[in-house]
Amino acid sequence: MASSSDSSVTQYAGPLPQPTPETQPFFDGLRERRLMVQRCGACGQAYYYPRPICPHCNSNDVHWFEASGKGSVYSFVISHRSRPGFEAPYV
Repeated sequence: MASSSDSSVTQYAGPLPQPTPETQPFFDGLRERRLMVQRCGACGQAYYYPRPICPHCNSNDVHWFEASGKGSVYSFVISHRSRPGFEAPYV
């Protein structure tokens, strides 16, 4: 993983997200260079984006854990029209 002093890393100057109580552990993890996601204690499903209720079984027994960093990309999007404050294209 590139360090913040690595010259190959572009410095982002756009608007930053404002964490909510539901998303704060996710953003705290990013500051520590860790990918935190939620897992449901009732059905065992992991999911993203952060929310207080499991999207699979509607349980509120959700917990944060650090993702392994391994996975597969099944699709992606390149945006050609941007929202105010963002430059297109971005992936």
